[in-house]
Amino acid sequence: MIRKLGSLSASSAANLSLIFVAVGWLVAAYGVLSQLGDPNPHIPAAVIENGRRVSGAMLGTGILLLLGSVWLSGYSFVHARWRASITIVACLLPAIVLFISAVS
Repeated sequence: MIRKLGSLSASSAANLSLIFVAVGWLVAAYGVLSQLGDPNPHIPAAVIENGRRVSGAMLGTGILLLLGSVWLSGYSFVHARWRASITIVACLLPAIVLFISAVS
């Protein structure tokens, strides 16, 4: 018997979690990388602040997508173990690598 979250089956949740993890890392990376470098001194401060807010929103959205993918993979783990496991590895492995490279 497949559990359902509303009209979302466990198999669909596993597939959606794989999509969320890929999109989440891309959006979070854009949020971080768009803040690298110094802005042009001739750009008005309001434009720079607007860019900073957009980057923060993108980073937050990416993190929420990653958390959502982990939740969906946990929801679908009983019925789609491989896809759920791949999602967890895809979420945690880059984070662990980034943490280790930042510490050393």
